[in-house]
Amino acid sequence: MYTILFPSDYFNRNKIDAELEQEYDAAKKAGFDVMLFDYSSWFESRKLSIPRTQSHSVHR
Repeated sequence: MYTILFPSDYFNRNKIDAELEQEYDAAKKAGFDVMLFDYSSWFESRKLSIPRTQSHSVHR
């Protein structure tokens, strides 16, 4: 199964970016695993840390 990575809201890392909320919901409805990454941290440090899983990941 594929996991799709979505950026969080810049000011709230536990909330999906509002511009991508419909895509996020559609991906979940289609059966994909979804994961948020801390967009503000990535933007500031250019480092993306995600848990290691046994799935393929696609960045949105």
